[in-house]
Formats: sequence, C-alpha cells, structure tokens
Amino acid sequence: MNHKPPISSRNIVCCWGYVFEGPDFFVGKAVYILIAIYIGFSMFVIWKHVSIVARVLLCVIGFGVPSIFLTLTEFSDPGILPKAQFLPNDHPLLQVPQDYIEEGLNEEEARNVIGNRFCKYCNIYQPVGTFHCKECDSCIMGFDHYCEVVGNAVGLRNHGYFVWFILSSAASAFMFVITAVIILIIAAVNEESFGQFAKNNLLLFVLIGLLALVGLFCLIFGGNHLELVCKNDTTVRVIFNTRQTNRTGKCHNFYEGMIKRHQTFASSRYPPVEIKINGVEKPLTISVNKFCCTHLDTIEQERAKLIKNGQ
Repeated sequence: MNHKPPISSRNIVCCWGYVFEGPDFFVGKAVYILIAIYIGFSMFVIWKHVSIVARVLLCVIGFGVPSIFLTLTEFSDPGILPKAQFLPNDHPLLQVPQDYIEEGLNEEEARNVIGNRFCKYCNIYQPVGTFHCKECDSCIMGFDHYCEVVGNAVGLRNHGYFVWFILSSAASAFMFVITAVIILIIAAVNEESFGQFAKNNLLLFVLIGLLALVGLFCLIFGGNHLELVCKNDTTVRVIFNTRQTNRTGKCHNFYEGMIKRHQTFASSRYPPVEIKINGVEKPLTISVNKFCCTHLDTIEQERAKLIKNGQ
C-alpha cells in the first residue's frame, strides 16, 4: 500500500524546544487585544465607583491571569509526535503498531479502536488517543481539538492550560459582575434616588448582563473540559467512542485516574517518545535540546545527523 511521504509540520519550535508556536500566529495574538478591550470597557464603567487598590486588583487578576494561561496554551507543545524517518533506529519502531494485549485487545481490535491506526501523513502507527491534526499537519497525543482562539492545537501537554484559561476567564467575568452588583447595592442603600442613579449609570446594567453571559458560557465550557481531563478523555475520543460503540458495541476505557492525568500536564521540551514492542518500551533516538528557532522538519534533519554521528 502506498502512503504519502512524511510531511513537515506547520508548528515552529523556538527557545531550545520550550516554545511551540502554532500555525495561526496572528489569530492567537488578536485574543490578547480582545481581552484588553473587554477589561478596558469593564474598568471604564466601574472606574469612578471603586478605589485605586480595587482598580489594580481587577486589572491584574482580570487581565493578567487569563493572559498567562492563554500564553501557556498557545506556546506549549500540544503533544506532537515526530514523523517517521527512514532511519534504522527510528523507522522500525514507528512502523510497529502498539501492543495492547494487556488491555484485553488483540492486534486487530487495537487497530480498530481509537488508537493504533496508521497515519498515512506521518507514516506512523498512532498510540491510543492520538489523532492527526490537519491544521498542524502532525499527529498529536491526547488530541482534543484545534482551537482557532489560541491558534494552536489542544492536546495532552497543554489541555490543562487550556482548561485553566477558560475557567480563569469565567472567574474574571464573574469578578466584574460581582463588583458591579456591589456598586448597585451600595447605591440603592445610600442614594436618595436609585432610579436616577440607575439612569445615569445604565452601562453598569449592560456590563452585568454581558459579562454574566460570557462567564456562564466559559464556566459551562470549562467545566465540560475539566470533566474530560479528570476522566482522561478528550472531545475527539468521546465522538469516536460513541461511533465505535454504535458500530461494534465495544469501546476502549482510557481512564488512568486524576493524579496520573494531572502529572501528564507538565509541559516540557519536545518529548522523547517511547514506543512499545511486545510490551517493552523502547525510546526513540530524539534529541532536540540544541535546536532553537527552527521548524520540525529541520529538527528531523538534525536528528538524522546526530544518529549518523553516533550521538
């Protein structure tokens, strides 16, 4: 069977493998502008009603925390797997389907349940839970979805950051809502004419309504992803498991437990990938600590040089 040759990834690796830039560079940056506009509008509405300390706290927490988790999501490695190279050390490992006999699956079942499929674009057998991202043009471990908002794929290594970005955005919205409600309560108690105050501060009601909707959406969306994280599941897995169950009556259980799942969220440099052959893990010969500001295809070329030189 003829498969397409390995295709270079669209992601860019910078800073010795610590920074991964997604294919949509400008889309992710536009989100910072939107967050700044949202914070600016909120502060404009409540500025004259709060103290200087409250202003600083609202700006730092409302803008700073979501921006930090947005940055971590956008510039973290989502879990990209290397494409197969025709090298004696790597290629045989990548061409062997994973052995999940210990999970109660034979080889034929393993290939037809969410993992262990052959990716014709990367020329590798995908470990369980791995899917090919068309936008990144790479197979990604624990792939959940490609997020246009952050301009990067959401996978095993940055799913936790994505969840905290959504939840911190919800917390930021509700923080401004609570502040606006407190302002209205104080006005209702102290002002002789609350109706006149409400008329003069109509934007407070607009702010409460808009941010309540935004916060509620983020809370529901983030809660759904938090549940997936705790179950060691992803959006794509849920969809494929549903289809698999409807078609065969069987589905694979990916649950590892919350503690182990949490440990996998520690984002680090381009990971050494371990492939199982007959139940024995064999690491691939990957070393990218020396490389900076280069595309993944260049990394693969450098890997070939390292292997050739016996490093």
